[in-house]
Amino acid sequence: MINRDRRCVFVAGSMVEAVTTAAWLTDKGVACQVMDGMTLGGLDGLTGWVGISARGVEVWVEDPARIPEAQRLVGEHKASVHERAAEAEQRGPTEVLCDECQASSVFPASQIGTTQTCPHCGAYLDIEDPNNPAVGEEFETDDGEDGADEP
Repeated sequence: MINRDRRCVFVAGSMVEAVTTAAWLTDKGVACQVMDGMTLGGLDGLTGWVGISARGVEVWVEDPARIPEAQRLVGEHKASVHERAAEAEQRGPTEVLCDECQASSVFPASQIGTTQTCPHCGAYLDIEDPNNPAVGEEFETDDGEDGADEP
């Protein structure tokens, strides 16, 4: 069992996810910082295969009085991501045209709102929701957590 400080409000699976989450919470008025960033989550349990400690990379609230607010924001975001994913799955896959090579590719609905690589030329593709193009303006990290205006 991993013992975490009570100020830890989020455990990321990557440094990008941790930095994005800390910045998002700070933008929402809850100052946060990434802990153990130089050791990718701490030397104990550091894995050579993944590069991230078994502890993950923690995001801590700087003011302990703001912990409930940060937990609420993270919880609301997670619920929103799951709700969007469920709605997307009901719509089915989406077709995207690459701006670079003009090739058409089909992506699963679970990737709507993310940035993927074109399987034809390797260019970056924004996977937009054909029913809501504004969703394509956001991006997500590899594990599905949104990174634009939410963690």
